[in-house]
Amino acid sequence: MMPVIFLSGMGIFAMMADAFRFGKWARAILALGLLIALGSTFLPTPLFFVPFLGSGMVSFDSYSLIWTRLLLSVSFFIFLFYPVCFELSCRKYGQEALLTFSTLGAILLTSFSHLVMLFMAIEILSVPLYILAGAEYATREKSQEASLKYFLMGSFASAILLFGIALVFVSTGHFDCSGIALFAQQSGSSLLLQGGSLLILIGLLFKVGVVPFHFWVPDVYEGSPLIYTAFMSTVVKIAAFAGLYRLLASGFASILVHTDRLIWIFAGLSMVLGVLLALQQKSMKRLMAYSGIGHAGFMLIPLVMGSASILFYYALSYALGSLVVFFALALDKREAASDSISDLSGMASRNPFAAFLFIIGLLSLAGIPPTTGFFGKYLIISHALSGGYFGTVVLAIFSSLLGAYLYFSLVTLLFRNTEAESTVIKVPFSSKLIGFALVILTLLAGLCPGLL
Repeated sequence: MMPVIFLSGMGIFAMMADAFRFGKWARAILALGLLIALGSTFLPTPLFFVPFLGSGMVSFDSYSLIWTRLLLSVSFFIFLFYPVCFELSCRKYGQEALLTFSTLGAILLTSFSHLVMLFMAIEILSVPLYILAGAEYATREKSQEASLKYFLMGSFASAILLFGIALVFVSTGHFDCSGIALFAQQSGSSLLLQGGSLLILIGLLFKVGVVPFHFWVPDVYEGSPLIYTAFMSTVVKIAAFAGLYRLLASGFASILVHTDRLIWIFAGLSMVLGVLLALQQKSMKRLMAYSGIGHAGFMLIPLVMGSASILFYYALSYALGSLVVFFALALDKREAASDSISDLSGMASRNPFAAFLFIIGLLSLAGIPPTTGFFGKYLIISHALSGGYFGTVVLAIFSSLLGAYLYFSLVTLLFRNTEAESTVIKVPFSSKLIGFALVILTLLAGLCPGLL
């Protein structure tokens, strides 16, 4: 409960910062606020907040707590990216507030116990991103396109989700997940209840961005500013998976008894098609979008098998690898041109530190030891193998091999045309601290997975 209170206050503060002429300090204060919110998750809930917890709309249990810590940590690093991605003179009013409220929606998505709160959480998460995706509308047409496509497709998915919630309420008379599960257990799952639950599932799968609900992902990632692409690739995807698992664990898995095969198909298609389509891209952001689709396919495996711990660990490994890659791209100071993969040539000579981060991030996404990405894929493949899903294991291994080829081809690109770059980009000491912190976390989580 405390992180929700902190983030709500921080969002209001960020909205008022420019009016009271201290907007230039907003990012630093908000980053500090995220650390305070993260620290509050280790403290007991004050007694005066207890009545709010009995409303039945949210459930801040241990499951929500661990995902909240991950989301706050990732959002903290995203806020640290701001000075690297944007100069202070290019600061846009209101962006910090929108990003804060979007983080609030992500946390609510991990703790809902009521379908109305599920819808509200998704909208709080998504609506600010519709605006942030088009933050560069004045200089880039693709930014306008990204904002419009995200808004239209997001609205369409929200309509599907709302229609599913309406059907579930009509068939059960309940909005709270426990009441719906109890009704299904006592009265059985009617065709109307199953249809409504399936529509809710589809609405969440859209946010996850798996095949065949992935068409919006590459266009939105490509057109959005780099920092918001990183946010959508990590925080949004993590929160959507956490919410999807919570929905199934709250009783909807027993209602959707015949959809597990469908999710297995989505997982296989996402793992293979995501990497195959990534191999054909010439834009780095689009490549990361399709790479994320492939990783989303991996995360569907522990989701359908009911393993929250493996899902959390893989989400953590994917978030760390993606953050390192996006931070390296930001440090290269060539965002306007580096959307093309070919512009990565020579990074090892013009910006050795960014190239180092880029390599570590790619190794983690490829699943190379001792990075956390290796143990994440190992846990998922071994878990699927123990469950007898041999076809899925074959597809996962095939996808991993293609992914390794994709990422290593990017690594070799960094060392080409080194003589063409005469100037070396100097990386500030503060940025080096952030980069080293991300690398240490990526390696530490891989070398000591038992800590998590």
